[in-house]
Amino acid sequence: MKTAKKAYIQFGSFQSPIKVDGLQPIHCFITKNKKRVVEIHSLQKALGYEGKSELWLLNLLISLSKFKEIPEHLLQAYNHPKNIEIKKHGAEGRQIQVVSHKIMSQTFEILMSAKIEGLLNASQIKYGKNAEVFVKQTHGQSIKKIINEVSGLNHFRKRNKLLIQNKLLEKKEEPMFYWISHLPNSFFEKVMKLERQTWENIESKTEIIIHLFYKIFSTHLPNDIRELSLNKKPKRIYQKKFTQPKNQIFEALNDYLEQILVLIKQSAGDRFIFDQLLHRSYPPTTNEVYLDTKADKKSEIILSDFNQILKKLVK
Repeated sequence: MKTAKKAYIQFGSFQSPIKVDGLQPIHCFITKNKKRVVEIHSLQKALGYEGKSELWLLNLLISLSKFKEIPEHLLQAYNHPKNIEIKKHGAEGRQIQVVSHKIMSQTFEILMSAKIEGLLNASQIKYGKNAEVFVKQTHGQSIKKIINEVSGLNHFRKRNKLLIQNKLLEKKEEPMFYWISHLPNSFFEKVMKLERQTWENIESKTEIIIHLFYKIFSTHLPNDIRELSLNKKPKRIYQKKFTQPKNQIFEALNDYLEQILVLIKQSAGDRFIFDQLLHRSYPPTTNEVYLDTKADKKSEIILSDFNQILKKLVK
């Protein structure tokens, strides 16, 4: 077995695994290049293997390939696993072997079907049963989203969304601002892209993002949505295991978010063009102006000929 190039984790720890009733916990992580991965050792334990060999699951799949077609990429993933290094403060880094969350899901499906088809011998049946337990308990849920939750990525995003919300409320007691932390992550990412920002640098460059959100959710916010936000308040969310929180966004706000995303797309990622499109589509509904010289610097990218013409037209 050969290992691929070493990667480093950004989210996840041994203290926050995927827990399924009746199975050993599965350690999962998100690497710095945004890949969701699971530790092979704990994956094998969850299936019921009690040994220490990292090759056990690979060998099991190879033995099954005599009776059932096993995708080549699945075998290659276990034959050439990735190495990731986990570092603790003041301690030497620890290396573990991992495969992607998609490989894990496909493995469980294959073992479950092998049990149903009678391809597992008496000593192997428990592996198929444990795979079935995992599949049934996570049915209808995205493994990627489960890893986002248990690894701490969702908490990190929620914390930064709440940071922006609180900073906005410090500027102005705008009812709409209480909805900021409940906006979809995908919307945040599109808006952040206009300012070349990411979840990771929000804390150090908060003012830039606040300026843009202030424009969208105060300066240019339609009065009918402002009035609705006075009467509609976000509720506290109670999230069940392996389920995503219920979307609380009311219909008028959701329609507004979709229109903002359309303007972002039309701007081709240029902040100046977006501001002009926003101004034309949603004229200011308040005379208050958000002043911040740093945030007012324009973001420039190389535009196509069409977008260069568009930029001149909206000036």
